[in-house]
Amino acid sequence: MKKKICKCGCGKEVTWNVGKCIWNKFIHGHNNANKGNKLTKEQRRNISIKQGGNGVLKEDTEPPLCACGNCKEKVGWSGRGYWNKFVIGHNRKREDIYRELREQDPPLCECGCKEKVVWNKNRWNKYVVGHNARGKPISEAHKQSLLKANIGRPSPMKGIPLTEEHKKNIGLGNKGKIVSKETCKIISKNTTAFMNSSKNPNIGRKQTEEHKRNIAKGNKGLKRSEETKRNQSKARKKYLKDNPEAIIKMSLALKGRIGPNLGKTFSEKTKRKQSISKKEYFKDPEARIRNSCAQQGISREEWTHFVSCDPYCQIWTKEYKDFIKERDEYKCLNPNCRKISDRLCIHHIDYDKKHCTPWNNITLCFSCNSRANGNRKYWQEFYTNIIKNKYNYGR
Repeated sequence: MKKKICKCGCGKEVTWNVGKCIWNKFIHGHNNANKGNKLTKEQRRNISIKQGGNGVLKEDTEPPLCACGNCKEKVGWSGRGYWNKFVIGHNRKREDIYRELREQDPPLCECGCKEKVVWNKNRWNKYVVGHNARGKPISEAHKQSLLKANIGRPSPMKGIPLTEEHKKNIGLGNKGKIVSKETCKIISKNTTAFMNSSKNPNIGRKQTEEHKRNIAKGNKGLKRSEETKRNQSKARKKYLKDNPEAIIKMSLALKGRIGPNLGKTFSEKTKRKQSISKKEYFKDPEARIRNSCAQQGISREEWTHFVSCDPYCQIWTKEYKDFIKERDEYKCLNPNCRKISDRLCIHHIDYDKKHCTPWNNITLCFSCNSRANGNRKYWQEFYTNIIKNKYNYGR
């Protein structure tokens, strides 16, 4: 609040009247100093300057025209040492000028994005919202203050569906942007905390078949780089290692479920595509080694060679294999056989091709033999118990 000048013309500032809550008109004792005397022009000019005016007196200049631009009337004296801008009540006539300005085409954003700005009260904005800081470096202190200010604040875009054009613009804006490792760790930590919290709307929620089809449709044809695949694989392995209960949940969820391709007949075109895809995949030696490690249940560091290239024992002949099949009555001994294949083969229970004793061999169909290549510890124990119970081997 500006201090006022003593009305006696001395040019000194008056004090505040605490009892009446107003500024005093005079300094104590000055109220009778110029009683009956007129103030000189110099004294009045000094008072005008002290009160925020420009020192111009009323009789020195002609009154200017009203700033509304339409009436061409002269304005009145303010009493504070300057001429008014408008005739009383004419300041609203400015709205006609604003209306004409608003009807014009909006100017482009000054950041150079070529987007049009919006109207703000009585003028056009210079920037599109959020574009005023484009290209300007933000200090670390500013980043921290923004972060603290936005904690707990709901997103302004919550519940607003994004258009395809908006999504493309967001993607183009983030393309090539380098994110620091610290930022990645913060994002990962916050995402993990949200996914495991009660705020996650998908916890305990069963997705509809239509939703699943939409997800599959969205992921169809999506090609991920080898680096992305490796990162996803590492993240999944780490998650399953840190959460053993997740493996049990997955096992229970998949228990008794029949494969989606079971009983389906594929066209010759699809078979050729699958064959070409597998051949291209296994051209990479590392891919073959990874497949071998997965079948043997070992890590990449423990892998030494391809077990399938090892030679069989000396008694591994057609007569010996027929002997095992005759013993097993020429049928697959897996009680949970899916009855897909009629062709039979001899399976080594401990996966050692040189160990050809009768209690280490069992007759299986081609389908069950292929299934036994994965989760070897389970199948080894499973088929060992079948041989023991059927023929009393090892008892």
